[in-house]
Amino acid sequence: AQSTVKCHLQSFMNLAVEINDTLWTRRTSLETDRKIRFALGEVVQHKKYGFRGVVVAWDPEPAYEVTHWDGLQHIDSPESYPFYHVIPDPSDTMVAFGGERSWRYVCEEN
Repeated sequence: AQSTVKCHLQSFMNLAVEINDTLWTRRTSLETDRKIRFALGEVVQHKKYGFRGVVVAWDPEPAYEVTHWDGLQHIDSPESYPFYHVIPDPSDTMVAFGGERSWRYVCEEN
């Protein structure tokens, strides 16, 4: 019984951290002058690789170091654009990448 309670408390704490991170992202986005072009739940299509996907989160600026990513070499200052967490269509990723991908981190300019 104690291990079940501990497991549920850990799950609750993980959810609380995730909610806090999401709220921080939203607060940060309100403080920036960057416009977010794509809404949560919107279906988008990648310009370079052609896969379609659903936007599930976004960052007003990249959460990772992206300046040397191969897919961004054609974009000037990719770190100055919002980035989107996209769940891609599995059939599209089979064509684009030769296999399924669970999610993609995509620059708004792509």
